[in-house]
Amino acid sequence: MLSSITVIELEHGLHRARTAEQTRARRDYLDTVFAAIPVEPFTREMAQLAAKIDADARQIGRTIPFSDLLIGVTALHFGYAVGTRNPRHFRMVPNLAVIQLCAPPCAPFLLTDDCPACRLHSGKKGPNIELWGYSTPPLARGAYEQ
Repeated sequence: MLSSITVIELEHGLHRARTAEQTRARRDYLDTVFAAIPVEPFTREMAQLAAKIDADARQIGRTIPFSDLLIGVTALHFGYAVGTRNPRHFRMVPNLAVIQLCAPPCAPFLLTDDCPACRLHSGKKGPNIELWGYSTPPLARGAYEQ
């Protein structure tokens, strides 16, 4: 499932396209994603949990970027992990399972040592795979890399 906050982030990327061709490619990609993956609304209960997590984090000197906090709380609410190419902020959300995804050119795969590009991107030589279920889709090759 997708958080409604993820929809904002994905649509923002669409509106930042530099050409009409890029806009069309991104719109086609997003239409495919939204047709295949249900979007869940952000609720009052999620907002209350986000407020508590944010307050607790700030008490110990951490700031979780707002959209990452809301996406993480949505995943927690539904019992999902978050799949992302940038796990740093999501790892600050207590009890949230975070899955490191590959960066292009090998996306949408999980970061793994079986992928030569992953080894190249991560600079790691040992096992580099985590257990999963994801709430945000990896970006498909093409649409967001043009």
